[in-house]
Amino acid sequence: RDYKVTGVQTCALPIYVCYHACVNHLILLLPFFLLSCMPRSDGLQRIALIAGDERILLQVEIADDPEERSQGLMHRTELPEDQGMLFVFSEPRVLSFWMKNTVIPLDILYFDSEGNFVSMQTMEPCTHDPCKQYSSLRPAMYALELHAGFFASRLQPLLQRSGGALRLQFQGE
Repeated sequence: RDYKVTGVQTCALPIYVCYHACVNHLILLLPFFLLSCMPRSDGLQRIALIAGDERILLQVEIADDPEERSQGLMHRTELPEDQGMLFVFSEPRVLSFWMKNTVIPLDILYFDSEGNFVSMQTMEPCTHDPCKQYSSLRPAMYALELHAGFFASRLQPLLQRSGGALRLQFQGE
């Protein structure tokens, strides 16, 4: 026979049978709980821009092969403020970028193989050839594209407070 205790249906079976049934259900649901706690698999990598003791955390798409680098942020209509694209090259060299078929203005920051800041430019959209080239001032191994104005609004104040040295750091370093 079933019993009601404060409006909750209780089990009419002996307590150990109810306990085992409950545990079995929890074991079946455990993978779903674990998956809900895992980080999203959205292809974004966390990086930090560091100046002195301060850091700005960003999420970036990594473009580390020729196809990804040539596609870049073309045809995107928006870019969240805390996201960007990090272009990774196998060896340092003067890097050149253009904005062909890129419809949003971007800041591009160049970093050397050690993650030290090299130079920065604001790039304007280009829909017709010839498109302007934006090159690093010295050899670089990384190029970080962020929405235009990010450098002026977020990094310049940080650099002024810290004394001017900016570094790129991957999460976990």
